[in-house]
Amino acid sequence: MDVTELEGAVRQFLSDRARQSPPPRYTSVAFSAAKQAELDTLKAKLSQFLRPITVWEKPGQGGAPAVPISRNEFCTRLFSEPNPNGILVYLPEEWMVGWSNADRRVFWASLAETFGRNRVVVVFTGTPATLANVDNYLQRTKTFGPAVHVYTSKYER
Repeated sequence: MDVTELEGAVRQFLSDRARQSPPPRYTSVAFSAAKQAELDTLKAKLSQFLRPITVWEKPGQGGAPAVPISRNEFCTRLFSEPNPNGILVYLPEEWMVGWSNADRRVFWASLAETFGRNRVVVVFTGTPATLANVDNYLQRTKTFGPAVHVYTSKYER
């Protein structure tokens, strides 16, 4: 997908979501792509559009927790510790080193249940293994081009 096209689609999605009435109760959003270039573009554009959001780009950098980290500690830092500007997590899979599949599912469930706390935006690689967990808790809301998808909480229905 063309970078300008993707930028416009993401901007429109965020704008539409901000104007939604009533506003969404579940505030977290996840974006997936299969190609590295699209993942990088999503990270860059979301960082720009959601500024001054905190960006966790790599474990142990920029205020992000280091690995190894337990699922419980990671979720506590992400969903419970105050961050008024919100957090963008780029490739959360990089923090899931050594996590069981059940721990991975708990992360995605926690993301789907986020409301009234930190706004969390996730950019993840749309691999079949990850999507198998994501699809239990999040619904595909939008598709941009052939391979960029936006997921919101299934609980929002």
